[in-house]
Amino acid sequence: MAEKDCRFITNRGMSDSPSSAAGEIVYETLVLPVMAHFPEFATHLFEYDIEPGSIADDFMGTVLEADLVIADMTDLSYSGYFQLGVRVCPGSCCFLTELSQHETD
Repeated sequence: MAEKDCRFITNRGMSDSPSSAAGEIVYETLVLPVMAHFPEFATHLFEYDIEPGSIADDFMGTVLEADLVIADMTDLSYSGYFQLGVRVCPGSCCFLTELSQHETD
């Protein structure tokens, strides 16, 4: 039985955009399979509504209350970096990931 809360956060886009779909693919193909090895965690995709110039209260509550936060840094807004800083500052557990493009020969 899950006793701890894990939140995956991303703001790669809104609703049905291609970037939002990419965030869901990361959640379903990477995050969920890994977290299946940690049955003590209930894992949830946090759907972040972009509110330019504001720090969303529901997001801050989620970031501070979760036992583990996995954050997709790809296309993260400036306020998103601040919000994650609030999470990391008191020493709370946070795993960060970002899509990077590598050139191949």
